[in-house]
Amino acid sequence: SIMHDQRLRSKYVLRRRQSQYDNASTVLSRHEKRLSSSISVMRILDTRLQSLRKRWRLVAPEHGTRTVGPVRPREVVAIDVEIYDRDRLGGGSRANNTDNSGHSMGRIARRVPRFATLELDDNYDVSVDIQSLRKNVKEVINGLKKLDDDAENGGISADMKVEHGIENKPKEQSTASSGTESCKTKAEPFAIADPTLGKIDPDFDPDKVPLLTLLFEIEKPSTGFVERATLSSSFVSSANGGSSNNSDGKRHLHPDERVIEALQHSLFCASLFESMRAEIIPSSTQSNVGAASSQQRQKSVAWLSSEMEESFLPPPSVMAGEDTGLIGDTRLLCVIHCHEGEVKVQLDDEYSLTVKLIEAGTAAAAGTDNSSTAGTTMTIKQPDDCSTGMWTSGSQSPAQLRTLCRALLLQSQSLYHEHCTKTRMGSASDLAKKQDKPAVGFARTKKEVKPPSPHILQSCVGLGCKFIFEKKVRIVLKRLSQWLEKEMSCNDKIIVDWLPLALFDSHSRFALLFREICLDIGIDGDVLRVTRTSEHGEFRAVAFGSELELECFLKLEFRRALAND
Repeated sequence: SIMHDQRLRSKYVLRRRQSQYDNASTVLSRHEKRLSSSISVMRILDTRLQSLRKRWRLVAPEHGTRTVGPVRPREVVAIDVEIYDRDRLGGGSRANNTDNSGHSMGRIARRVPRFATLELDDNYDVSVDIQSLRKNVKEVINGLKKLDDDAENGGISADMKVEHGIENKPKEQSTASSGTESCKTKAEPFAIADPTLGKIDPDFDPDKVPLLTLLFEIEKPSTGFVERATLSSSFVSSANGGSSNNSDGKRHLHPDERVIEALQHSLFCASLFESMRAEIIPSSTQSNVGAASSQQRQKSVAWLSSEMEESFLPPPSVMAGEDTGLIGDTRLLCVIHCHEGEVKVQLDDEYSLTVKLIEAGTAAAAGTDNSSTAGTTMTIKQPDDCSTGMWTSGSQSPAQLRTLCRALLLQSQSLYHEHCTKTRMGSASDLAKKQDKPAVGFARTKKEVKPPSPHILQSCVGLGCKFIFEKKVRIVLKRLSQWLEKEMSCNDKIIVDWLPLALFDSHSRFALLFREICLDIGIDGDVLRVTRTSEHGEFRAVAFGSELELECFLKLEFRRALAND
């Protein structure tokens, strides 16, 4: 009976031990699957982050800017889409709408997230990566065992074995899978409510983040003709035919990087628009600006109650009371209306210029292969009865107005990029000087000098006026040549020599020679100045505001020259 009792006890203990071992193996296998899955996912994300690190900047947004110390292991690693303010301490794109602390941005730019995180795609199956990971682990373990056996037997050296036997296989597999690993992830916007403390916005929805783009519109108010051009990103969808012979020179990006670049483009457009809008109405962060600065801003702007051409408006420079000292980038503006996302100014006495932010989709749609990346221009469909006088483009052809829209877009982003780069370099040099200079008691701190405004909108208005005015002047010169030949029966030709200036220069100058008449004519926006020096040393200068005034002046001078002969 004792032996029987012991046999029962031993069987019971063995069954309990077997049950414990089975439960432990089940738990370990379950944890092994979870660990393999998480390691595979992190391996995909880390590989993608390493590939994106060559072009984008990786940051820890939850770390904040006031925290001093190493980054915590559980902090989120995100991609910073801001181009200029990389240290998150002001300057760069925030140079025109910051307060003394340098952390505030405009309302529109604050709505655009400046960070993007990477996640595994919802439709991706990780089982293939788990199997490849287990296979690699087994190969490494078997290789290490063989190395130990060869080292004990005194065979081939371990260094050569590692160099030629084991490490070649993972390299081949990594190169073979590098082309597909980048397509396994997706990018999502990541919002921080307070960048200084790394506080996350709890009500943030990454799928509903609107993507913004900048639109320039030139309109002829009397006929309603409109030409538009939008600022687009430099990528195209990889599903729209990845041909290498792309005429536009656009890059083919993966879906996750398309979302990152779309966020960067949206933030750039919002900051650029706010910089132009601040030339008319200062942002809320600039409410503490001095009274002298606000009065000077009000003097540089004239508000119009009507935009119709039948109002017989003079040039914008005359409406705003522009003097001879304010030319080029400091040109005064004639404002029709100014809203939060739209600014409309008078370009010249015939056309108006509208700058506005429009939604180009959402961040969720930007990552799909079906996202539209069509052309950069949009035109309103015109009716068939163009001969009735409606929907006419005026003195400029539709193709010229479309080209002018694109030129003004290029000019605005070039000026903004140059201004932000100079501001960032200046802030970095000032910070270095402050760190090198030792603190001396209660010494007075110098007042921070605010960077000057880039005058982007004013430069675009001046450049547009110059393009339109120069075209009109060329038409006048051609008409004068025909007038001399047909009506005045004069065989002498008008000699015109244009000064070769840059295309985006707001000035244009040419010399006109007819018999003894030699005129130096310069165009600056919507103002034309004629200078004449005679043989007797007489100097005369006169300014005109339209091409018709120039035509009457030249006809009078030509008639005098013909009458003297």
